[in-house]
Order: sequence, then C-alpha cells, then structure tokens
Amino acid sequence: DIGCGIGRLTELFAQDFKEVYGIDISEKMIEQGKERLSNLSNAHLYATDGLHFPFEDNFFDFVFSFVVFHHMPNKEVVEQNLREVYRTLRLGGIAKIQIRGGKEPYRWQWYHGQAFKKEEAIQMLSKIGFKILQTQGENTKLFWLWLSK
Repeated sequence: DIGCGIGRLTELFAQDFKEVYGIDISEKMIEQGKERLSNLSNAHLYATDGLHFPFEDNFFDFVFSFVVFHHMPNKEVVEQNLREVYRTLRLGGIAKIQIRGGKEPYRWQWYHGQAFKKEEAIQMLSKIGFKILQTQGENTKLFWLWLSK
C-alpha cells in the first residue's frame, strides 16, 4: 500500500492477504498507523524517503496505490516510484496504481502533481518493463493502471 498514511486501506487489505505492507513518507503517520494496527500481526508499516522502497527485489504479489501518485511533485519522482514497484513486484505479480491523467495540474499548488496522457504513461511503463493489462480514466484525475511484471 503505497502512501498508506495511518493504514486505513492497509487494514482492509490485512483481512484478505496473508501479509500486508504499507509505506508512507510521513513518519508521524506511520507511527499513528502502527499504533492503530497494533492488533494486526500481518500488517507492517514503514516510513520511506519517497523514492526507495525498503523491500527486496521480487517481494510482492500485489502492489496498490490510490490518491498518492497524483501528489508527487514531478514526473521523475513518479517514474522512480514506478521503478520501485517493478523492482519489488514478483514475476507475474499485479500492480494497480492510480495516477493523474488528462489536463495539466493547477500550477499554483505543487500537491496537484503531474498529469499524464495515456500515450505518455504507456511509454514510461513500457520503458520500465511493465506489461500494461488495462487502463481506465485516462482523461481524469483518477487514471488507473493495471500492470504486471
């Protein structure tokens, strides 16, 4: 769960998966999340630098992120995070990632992130090595990517 915050979605994933891992750049939110999820032995939360994931190569069967990538400040940070998704995803694993699609973001607020046109996203994902299984909402701020390694 990339950008897990205090672990709201991580908590739900813990009901259906043997082990779940959440990462966030906010140490304070990770601390709160660890306290919140202390009763779940299969939920693990980590603070990161926002560019590197603290997991081995080929670690995950499934990677998920919702309303996080569209807050990343530039396309290089988005690409680096997607490279980390690819690195940590097992062969045949699935990633479901939401990015911002369509029009360029509002320039007066950095947290509106970077928008990607479908062709641009596909080119970047292909360069990383992903198989693109499906896309949806490419002209909206909720541009979903279903990916496989």
